[in-house]
Amino acid sequence: MRSVVLDIEHRRLEERNLAEPSVTDPNQVLFRVHEVGVCGTDREMVTFRLRRPAEDVPHLVLGHEALGQVIEAGSSVSGFAPGDWVVPMIRRPCSPPCASCARGRSDLCLTHGFTERGIFGVDGYFTEKAVDDARDLVRVPERLVPFAILLEPMSVVEKAIARAMAVRQTEGNSALVLGLGPIGMLSAMVLGRRGYRVRLFSLEPSDHPRVRQLSALGIEYLSRLDGSADVIVEAAGSAAGGQRVNASSGPCGPSGTRLNGTERRPSEGRDHG
Repeated sequence: MRSVVLDIEHRRLEERNLAEPSVTDPNQVLFRVHEVGVCGTDREMVTFRLRRPAEDVPHLVLGHEALGQVIEAGSSVSGFAPGDWVVPMIRRPCSPPCASCARGRSDLCLTHGFTERGIFGVDGYFTEKAVDDARDLVRVPERLVPFAILLEPMSVVEKAIARAMAVRQTEGNSALVLGLGPIGMLSAMVLGRRGYRVRLFSLEPSDHPRVRQLSALGIEYLSRLDGSADVIVEAAGSAAGGQRVNASSGPCGPSGTRLNGTERRPSEGRDHG
C-alpha cells in the first residue's frame, strides 16, 4: 500500500509501497485512512529540525493527525464496528508504565519513554490503512466527520487553555492570540466560546480570508500589537514574538501559553491533548 515515509538514514522524504496491516490481536481495529493533517511538526521533521528526531528507527511513516473508517474490529472490541469513523490518539505509554501512563495519562509521561505515532518511534498514518488498539481510538459522530481531522490540534488547544484557566489569578476575560494558523484560529474560537473578548494578532493583510472568518465570529484582528490581555496564547512560532508578548500580560494574568509547531512536546513543551 502507498505510504509517505521519512528515510531517516538518508535524510529524505519518499513514497513507498508497504505491506498492508491486519488485525493480529482481539483488541485491535483495522481502519482505512481517509484524511491526514500536515502541521508544523511534520515540516520540522522533513527538514530534520525537530529537536528529538526518531533516530531509533531507519525510516518512519509520517502523519499524526488522521481520520479513518473502520474496516474490521477484533473479537474483544466493543464500541467500534465496520463503517464507524475514528480519530486515533498519538502517544503510546512508556514500558513499564510510569505512574502517569499507568493511569491513562501518557500525555504526562514522567520518563520520556513514550512513543508517538508518526513522530517518534512508531509509524504514523500517512498510508492507506492502519491498525490500532481500540483504546487508542476516538469514535467520531457522523455529523462531525467533515471537521474531525481537526480533533488532534483541538485537543492541544483545549488542554493548553484549561491549564491557563487553572493558573490565572484574575477574573478578567480578555484574551490575546498570536498567529493566524490553524492552532491560532482554534484557540481564538475556543476562547470566544468561553466568553472571552478575543483579539488576534498576526502579519496577514486585513482582507485575508482567515481574517474575514474571524471577523464573522466577532474576533478582533490586530495588525499592530498593543494593549494587554488576561490570557495570552502564542501560536505563531516566533521566539521574539513570545518574548514581546510577555509585556502584554495583564495584572495577575498567565505569562502566556505557547502552542507553536516546535514547542509542544511535554519533554520540550509539547502536548497531544
